[in-house]
Amino acid sequence: MTHRVKYKLAIGAVGAVIVGAAALRAYFAVIPRGASFQPWVLARVDGPELTSPDGRRVVRAYFNDAGAMHSGNHWTWVVEDCWWSGRHVVAQGYLGSDVAVSGAPFPIEWGPADDFRVRFLPRRYGGAR
Repeated sequence: MTHRVKYKLAIGAVGAVIVGAAALRAYFAVIPRGASFQPWVLARVDGPELTSPDGRRVVRAYFNDAGAMHSGNHWTWVVEDCWWSGRHVVAQGYLGSDVAVSGAPFPIEWGPADDFRVRFLPRRYGGAR
């Protein structure tokens, strides 16, 4: 193999890696890491934007609003956006329709260093916080 062929193969390999990384980044800009493709694309409803008390951390809530979800609690994703790696799920669990549909306050508690805790329901049907 000549030097020129090796050079072209190396350039092609680097190009393939760059295109692959860009494609993954674009995918995770739409579908967060930790969320399943089908429920996210077909049944997701935007929820509130949640900002830490000091304003330095912002996360966003999304609810699974598939038809069957109306018979129980709504699966909820809390998503954070990172400019480098895209969006990723930082918390997930069930919340009642009072939060997902009726606009009740989102059950989030902010702690030190902008950590947070969401008081999810223990299961899909019934259950208190």
